[in-house]
Amino acid sequence: MARRTSKQAEAESSTDTTTEAPEEAAVTTTENEAAEQPTEEATSTEEATTEKKDKPIDLTAFQATAKTAVDESDETTGTIDEAHMSKVVEQYRLLDGIKAKNKAKAWLNAQMKESMNEDSIQRARAYLQLHDGMSAGAKSSAEKVPADPTEAFVQRTTVLKLANSLLLPGEGVTDDWTDKANALFDQLKPEADALVAYLADTSEDKGEAPEVNGLVKSAVKLSQGKSAKAGSKSSGGSTYSGERRDIAAHITEAFADQEDGTFLTVAEIRKFRSNEYGDSPPSAGAISARLFPGGDAEKNTVKGTQSGTNEKGIKGATKVSA
Repeated sequence: MARRTSKQAEAESSTDTTTEAPEEAAVTTTENEAAEQPTEEATSTEEATTEKKDKPIDLTAFQATAKTAVDESDETTGTIDEAHMSKVVEQYRLLDGIKAKNKAKAWLNAQMKESMNEDSIQRARAYLQLHDGMSAGAKSSAEKVPADPTEAFVQRTTVLKLANSLLLPGEGVTDDWTDKANALFDQLKPEADALVAYLADTSEDKGEAPEVNGLVKSAVKLSQGKSAKAGSKSSGGSTYSGERRDIAAHITEAFADQEDGTFLTVAEIRKFRSNEYGDSPPSAGAISARLFPGGDAEKNTVKGTQSGTNEKGIKGATKVSA
């Protein structure tokens, strides 16, 4: 046998290595391709992320609630009451993500600037209050209403008393302002009682709200814990410019042809067509307030009538000899 030289052995070794190399390269290429191909789970996650990013931001409910709060704000100061403030904050918290919340605050800021451009300082202040109220973790800047109704009433009463105690006459107010205030109070108290009775009346046939002075409406709102302006700097004129009618005259007419001892309910008195009201009958609330001033039947001053209830407990009045 011929003896192999060292060069021949080296050449054969080199040939064997070259032959095996393509197989290793193929394996490596396959593994790299597999690594580059995304898994089904990764693809789903990526699609979900993209979908979330592209999801439109809907501020419709938030904007509607905010506009209502501003519309109901104090006509003088622009202050928004606690109830409306809480509703806006609630809608703010329902917005999904910081991006939506930032967009909501940007909208409030834009509305504030627009109101300023329109010289509506009251609305601008209201939008500013909302903007500040949506900050600091979306917590309302307003104080929370106590859960205990007694405590809530105590607080409201105290606020009104404090405001009254701090009310001082300004420059130009005459010395007889107290007498004028007392006279105006006596004049408007029956209207206030009538409006309160009308608002508390849940019957379907209670008719239209009584015609009252604008100050009466503000007073009733304040008594219920709502925001309202406490009079005008220039005047306290009525919002009603039509003919003033006497509810007592209507009641007297209703009993005119009745016999002594006849009882008429508030509803029956209202249905009566009087010369005072014609085809536009007064509200049941206004009649009830006139017959039961402050809820007290003994304070009825309509001549020839005595306030009370019938056997069914329905309010009304009985004709008595004047």
